[in-house]
Amino acid sequence: MKSVLYFILLSAFIIPLSFAQNTIGYLFENNLKANNSSFPDLVILGRQGSYTQEALPELDNMKKTAYQFDRNCGVQFDNAAANQFIKDSYTIEIYFRFDKLNSWKRVVDFKNRKTDWGCYIFNGKLNFYNLLVSEKAPVNENEYTHYVISREGATNMVRIFADGVSKLEFNDVDKHTLLDEDQKLNLFFDDLKVTDEASAGAVVMIKISDYVIAPDKILAGFESFKSNINYVAPITETVVVTKIDSSLVHVTLEVKDKENQSGITDITYSIKRGSEIIAGANSEGKSTITTDLPVKTWYHITFKSKGYVTYEDSILTGDFDKEFRSTFFLEKIKVGTTVTLKTLQFERGKAELLPASYGELDKLAEFMTENPTVEIEISGHTDNQGDPKLNIELSENRVKSTTDYLVSKGIEKNRIKGKGYGGSKPLSSNSREETRKLNRRVEMTIIKN
Repeated sequence: MKSVLYFILLSAFIIPLSFAQNTIGYLFENNLKANNSSFPDLVILGRQGSYTQEALPELDNMKKTAYQFDRNCGVQFDNAAANQFIKDSYTIEIYFRFDKLNSWKRVVDFKNRKTDWGCYIFNGKLNFYNLLVSEKAPVNENEYTHYVISREGATNMVRIFADGVSKLEFNDVDKHTLLDEDQKLNLFFDDLKVTDEASAGAVVMIKISDYVIAPDKILAGFESFKSNINYVAPITETVVVTKIDSSLVHVTLEVKDKENQSGITDITYSIKRGSEIIAGANSEGKSTITTDLPVKTWYHITFKSKGYVTYEDSILTGDFDKEFRSTFFLEKIKVGTTVTLKTLQFERGKAELLPASYGELDKLAEFMTENPTVEIEISGHTDNQGDPKLNIELSENRVKSTTDYLVSKGIEKNRIKGKGYGGSKPLSSNSREETRKLNRRVEMTIIKN
């Protein structure tokens, strides 16, 4: 019976293929491995999830393995490792559920976190930002949805389906639904700026085809499939906890002075995975830090050195057979030094700080406590989209939220100046979303030392 069920789940949406048409399936029966060993495993994004058993009452209460993921934690398909399996024509099928559907929740990201463009569910409606949104779709919290996006390369026509029904169609002449040079397809994982644009949830199937499945076949496949899976996800015990890949990658982190490019030899550093400190110490007179870390995992790194502004960033380790090397540049504490607060995150279009911002602001408060003569300006910036007056107002309010947080941590308010500049000081071109995103930022500038 189990082998029959596995076959149903593997083949439910696909009509027999011609020789030139292929499909990769991920069913999580064997962790993150593909059904064909020729294709790469999925890569974990963010914190590792766990595997649970979801009941299938229609088949004598048999259970299906689901991969559960936390908010803004998902999986990645490495198209380069798959020899460019995804080209200009494809179909991507996902059977998943989200715990929360308020506001924006990312489903598919084609540009590896460089842009807001991509597939979302917005308040229960299918959305392709920044083009169009569907009428109410059959998407509800904690209920499974069969989500399909297909792209026809010859016509650039894109269709997005929910539970077998086409909800969005558009001509993608600007190629927003093609992978960029990174060749990474991210699922359930949003950019670093607004982690609330993602939801925790679970997925039981991901399938990628190198051709377009016709709309009538998608509907027929869904009707066949839905009778074989429990539509509302039950609460079940966790049966297998995801383990960190035992393979390690050798990591080399070099820290330099941004102004003169020389190595900084007195560094205190920490490497964290979530709230867990993986490594941390003094560099003992060296400007290079070396360690071995599990592969394909996100880490938060912090570098501190006397006379320099504390530096924070995130890194994603690669495969075990490739050394990970990266160089980081620290700014000296001097008047005029400006640092972008990279991990500050706000609700879209609002000034309320999200919890993911607190870590970097706590480090900034610590820096100001350790350097009591330093005074700073917090500056808020937007892109040039929308009403310029509203953009200035938004940037000013975000500056106020940032300032209020620092004051709540014991920093005297008279040491902090603030100004919202709206879109008047772009770092990059506003002609494309990929570069506009760089202009939406909050910066800290030292104005007195």
